[in-house]
Amino acid sequence: MVEKEIVEEIKKYDANFSKIEFKRWCGEVLKILQEAWSKKDLETLKYYEVERLYLLHEEQLKAMQKNKIINVTKDMEINEIKIIDYNRMPDCEIFKVIISVSLIDYYQKENSMMILSGSLNQRVNADYKLEIVRDKDFLTDWLVDKSTMVCPNCGAVINLLQQKKCAYCDSVFITMDTSYKIMSLEI
Repeated sequence: MVEKEIVEEIKKYDANFSKIEFKRWCGEVLKILQEAWSKKDLETLKYYEVERLYLLHEEQLKAMQKNKIINVTKDMEINEIKIIDYNRMPDCEIFKVIISVSLIDYYQKENSMMILSGSLNQRVNADYKLEIVRDKDFLTDWLVDKSTMVCPNCGAVINLLQQKKCAYCDSVFITMDTSYKIMSLEI
């Protein structure tokens, strides 16, 4: 199936699905995950990944930490994002995406400039294959995708880039970040 047909299939169940917004979100999240991986930021990984993937990444990062190895990824440029598949299951939807990027990616010894693999200044091209899961009941028209908004419960001004719930009344907001989770990630 070509991307246009896949989007048409998604829109049968979610009329307000936006290919542009979904791809934008995928690109932003990949950059966030790569930065979290380099910083060994498990909390960020846990927020965006399903538990099974998070536990795998936690184990990998702990092994790297034990061996005093750092994986540096930086200056990621996204070249292309393609939706390559979509499956609607009884309880969820699975979106398959390929993100073609160019970035600097190398491994080095912790507290040292010794490069174990890769290069400090040579860009590499990579294709990331992501499987993204979403509860089938979370449709796009329920999502809030603005940088600021007013809490529907108490009226407080909320910055969604920094808050996922209201600091005043503890209302939780439904955003793309809370509706979609990364189920698998391959390079």
